[in-house]
Amino acid sequence: MGVGSGSHALQTAEILKRIEPVLEEHRPDVVVVVGDVNSTIAVLLGENTERPVTISEGTNLLVGTDPAKIVAAAWEVLAGKGKAGKVPPLCDGNAARRIVEVLLRLVPRKKAP
Repeated sequence: MGVGSGSHALQTAEILKRIEPVLEEHRPDVVVVVGDVNSTIAVLLGENTERPVTISEGTNLLVGTDPAKIVAAAWEVLAGKGKAGKVPPLCDGNAARRIVEVLLRLVPRKKAP
């Protein structure tokens, strides 16, 4: 959506501001939001993650909040010495397709007016 950079709150606010007129115009029955704008980071800053499989099987590295550890991990990744891993199951970019398939099976379709 081209919202640019900024805090998570500012990015979310800008996304909501831009999507609201679209939702008002089209009035969809279902809106699916998959992931977030900060899901593909190689060095995760914090003490935990809601996607541990990206650490256990993927390329993400959980480094905590210590500035020295963050900088060291970032330099490792930038130097091409990041963690080797594979794409975790279901992190293949096809979540939206799978969700639509389930919705088409479960949600009754409206007849055209």
